[in-house]
Amino acid sequence: MFEQLLNWYTRERRDLPWRRGVDAYGVLVSEIMLQQTRVEVVIPYYQRFMQRFPRVEQLAEASLDEVYEYWAGLGYYRRARNLQAAAQAVVALGGFPTTLEGLRDLPGVGEYTAAAVFSIAFGKPAVALDGNAIRVLSRFFALTGTLTAPRRRDLIARVLPLIPEQQAGDFTQALMELGARLCVPRGARCLVCPLASGCQALAGGLVDSVPAPAPRARREKVDLLALRIRRGDQVLLERREDDPFLAGQWVTPWFADGEGVLDRYVSEFPGTPVRVGQVSHGVTFRDLRIEVWDWETSALDCGPERRWAGPGARLPRLASLVLGL
Repeated sequence: MFEQLLNWYTRERRDLPWRRGVDAYGVLVSEIMLQQTRVEVVIPYYQRFMQRFPRVEQLAEASLDEVYEYWAGLGYYRRARNLQAAAQAVVALGGFPTTLEGLRDLPGVGEYTAAAVFSIAFGKPAVALDGNAIRVLSRFFALTGTLTAPRRRDLIARVLPLIPEQQAGDFTQALMELGARLCVPRGARCLVCPLASGCQALAGGLVDSVPAPAPRARREKVDLLALRIRRGDQVLLERREDDPFLAGQWVTPWFADGEGVLDRYVSEFPGTPVRVGQVSHGVTFRDLRIEVWDWETSALDCGPERRWAGPGARLPRLASLVLGL
């Protein structure tokens, strides 16, 4: 049934770095990076990350600070912590689990990522349902309505027997590729789609309404106060593990409740605070509005969980916005 899809993938697939010399570690890194991030954004980060941590053992042994350094700018930093935790679990096990259940048990590895590694790296039939694959299969089978958890399980059971055993990895990537390039959310290119002849949504005129759009999460507006405290060409950074947006990252100090904050920091880092403006940034379902205060200090000691960083420091996007105002 999917022979035409596989032929199309063989001809048209993009030359992506994680498709060269496929192994479980490279697939895991790429799949974690690709969560909520576009392919073209991920490519340079993946290449740089794999140059520094080419083997799972090197990632497992690295300091979390260094892992963050090579992740900086990619966003959603919890993924970096989960990726290293998974690498450490793999090393402790003596290698990657070779069963779907074993892969699911790795820290931070969900059903989709486990299926992707299982099929792409080990060549075993598994249905990896990312957004692209869900869209392709929902249209192919004309699945109207919301894809609930039971319907998702039914879809996996329906597709699994159809996967060619000798091309399981190609099948997984072909679905992703088709969803990314032809079977797109709006303006699907059905005329050149290799699955057009069997697509039930196309036959029924349902392409524009399948899959049903997910309910949009209500966006939360959050006001923050950020401090840009300078000492020469250096800036004060803090690391707070309970930060709601960039937990564990080195960031400029910021607070949801700004009451008393300026007085407290001025007492530690004497200077004259000046309000320099405001920056806005979207994080998942939150819209952040950040009021930035800036001042020069002569203080030397910054205490634990703080440090002075020079101009070359790699910082999360949100911290860079504050410093660039």
